[in-house]
Amino acid sequence: GAPACGTFPDPRSNSYTGYGMNPKRSGNSLPTALPTEPTSRFGGVTVRSVLLGFCCVIFIAAYAPYNDLGLNNTMFIGNHFPIGVTFLMCIFILGLNPLLRWIDPKWALRSSELMIIWAMCLVGAAFPTAGLLRQLIPWLISPTYLLPHHPEWQVVLDFLPDWLFPTRDPKQDVIVTNFFLGTEPGEPRAVPWGEWAGPLAMWALYFVPFFLGVLLLSVLLSQQWIVREKLQYPIATVMLEMVRDAPPGSRWNAIFRDRRMWVGAGMVMAVHLINGLHFYFPKVPSIPIGFDMTDLFTEGVWAHNMWYMTSCTVYFSMLGIAFLMASEVSLSLWFFVVLYGGIIAVLRYQGFDPWEAMRTQSYGAILAMGGYLLFLARAHLWRAFRMAFGSARDPLDQKYIAYRWVVWGLILCIAACLAWLWSSGMPLIVAAAQIILLYLVYLVMARLVAETGMFFVLPRMWTEHLFQLLVPNTLSAKTYALVTSSVFPAFYPRETLMPFAFNALRLGHEAGRQEPHRRDRTAVAVPEASGAFVGTLMSCIILSLVVAGAVSILLYYSRGAIRTNSWFAITWCSNQCDYMVNYLNGIPSMPGHGPAYMAIGAGLIVMLGFFRLRFARWPLVPIALCVATSDALGYMWFSILIGWICKTCVMRVGGISVYNRVRPAFLGMVIGEILIAGAWMVVGAVIRMNGYELDSVRILPS
Repeated sequence: GAPACGTFPDPRSNSYTGYGMNPKRSGNSLPTALPTEPTSRFGGVTVRSVLLGFCCVIFIAAYAPYNDLGLNNTMFIGNHFPIGVTFLMCIFILGLNPLLRWIDPKWALRSSELMIIWAMCLVGAAFPTAGLLRQLIPWLISPTYLLPHHPEWQVVLDFLPDWLFPTRDPKQDVIVTNFFLGTEPGEPRAVPWGEWAGPLAMWALYFVPFFLGVLLLSVLLSQQWIVREKLQYPIATVMLEMVRDAPPGSRWNAIFRDRRMWVGAGMVMAVHLINGLHFYFPKVPSIPIGFDMTDLFTEGVWAHNMWYMTSCTVYFSMLGIAFLMASEVSLSLWFFVVLYGGIIAVLRYQGFDPWEAMRTQSYGAILAMGGYLLFLARAHLWRAFRMAFGSARDPLDQKYIAYRWVVWGLILCIAACLAWLWSSGMPLIVAAAQIILLYLVYLVMARLVAETGMFFVLPRMWTEHLFQLLVPNTLSAKTYALVTSSVFPAFYPRETLMPFAFNALRLGHEAGRQEPHRRDRTAVAVPEASGAFVGTLMSCIILSLVVAGAVSILLYYSRGAIRTNSWFAITWCSNQCDYMVNYLNGIPSMPGHGPAYMAIGAGLIVMLGFFRLRFARWPLVPIALCVATSDALGYMWFSILIGWICKTCVMRVGGISVYNRVRPAFLGMVIGEILIAGAWMVVGAVIRMNGYELDSVRILPS
């Protein structure tokens, strides 16, 4: 019989499409991404779900900067399966909702409402810290504050318009010095809101339409990934299992009543509980959850191994997600890491260091992968744009009528961004190339999260290389400075909006399938493209930016940037200014590596993509090549390898029936690690609020 928490689509290779243009992979017999729940009485976008979602977004936007910068605690967001947001939703699922169901079952939040709240929280979590504001706000002050110590910056800073900064005078102590040094205890916190209002409004005219365009592009492509390519969305799968409706007479849903889930979660929580106690009380023994063989590999070719080949930590949440993802995806992730690690070790042993060349290849691979994803969606995009600019030519076109306002909204957002960049002094063709490149990179990051479930995605891509690799030394110094200033704040993929948006739209898709008026649950028409839901997500973007921006500025003037965010406020901002000066002086930021190496990476993606579409049993997916040399996959590859081994053994020994029986235990690993990470985050916050300068227990990479 079926397990208590429901079944998952057939995890064998022929149940996963991912690149759905191959008819052998995308037949009508394939199951949908998740089983459908019984239809609820109302849709998920209700007054109470939206109000609760807005309250959660305000809390996330206000508390995340304070937690990360003020308390120096475990990052509240930190990755694309954010600890703080998930822990907050667990309070709703395990605390508030059972209480409401005990008082009166009619008061309890329905599954579709919880999906909408979680989707709103995901979108709101994209901006308070590393998604944008952690870089943007210090960038408006740091060059001015550090200018007396770096007078060589003056020539490149003069290229930037004055209306982008609160002041250009380093002697303005109220604006500049207080931002960096803060105020002493007992002194009034004088925040010069008047000087900040104008620059923040000008930056909002760029970043608000920019991120609204990111959301609309996600809406435009989400149905392609969900319905046509049937991506598995491993992270959203865990979320959907957690928010399923409880059966009548029960306070918790099936997954939280499953003993196998609690066995997996309990084991993980016990390990991290003991290790956390060891962190604070060293006399408590610890349980090793990784390996460090650095001292063993000191001779010959082994001495040139990459760091992640000799030292690694097991992340149980990534192990559980690897068990949920398609076997060829998990195989590809660890295979390319080991392959590239071996190649680098051998070449270094021979006296060559290929690291920068391979990193340049990854740039080409990422851009080519973005184009490849658009190629796969060409039929879908063609119908959507045809409905936006013309009339329906066949009955199937009518189902794309909901995309008309999505396409026009995307066009208007891009036009607003281009107008802003042009008014700042950037040539229009460079502005268009900048928007296209950023959207392509975001699209690949979103595909990584949606297809692989890798919640920690941080490829080695930096602002100074955005155009230098494509067209070396072609831009003028002024254009290069404008590109750096407008790209640097939003080019930190650890907490990018688009991966959050695609998971949010996956939740919205499942919530829309539960609406009683939706009869055709397999049509191309998009439930997640409803005006109410997308409009709510747009409101979350604006609300998060406003609240998080105000709290961040208040925090800087209270505690000082040196004590709260010195890495970004000093090191990163200084690096950007130095890169601009070096570019002006003709010093390349990445010598010897350019379009030729990028072409190699792009060619590998094209080759893997062709094999993936042509041969039904081809085992490697091209998306894994994009992060083969990234630190993020270096942290996680060993956990993915263990998950792949577990799944392979289960499928070969017992098949799908055994897989469905053990699946709850691996789901429990994911849920348990998130819960214990959130619990230690709360402990760390309490310790820091009480004045103790102790570090926090950090479980997940961030």
